[in-house]
Amino acid sequence: MDAYKGRHVIGRAVNRLMDFRTVATRYDKRGHHFLTAVLMATMMVMLL
Repeated sequence: MDAYKGRHVIGRAVNRLMDFRTVATRYDKRGHHFLTAVLMATMMVMLL
């Protein structure tokens, strides 16, 4: 039961990142480009 206590927090964070089209559709084929897109989206979410 305790393992699922914070599960909604992770789910909400992933859903916020999926609002960014480049992350949701994974346009970038290379891993480091995709990681950069995820980091940029995370910064945008944290700033807003």
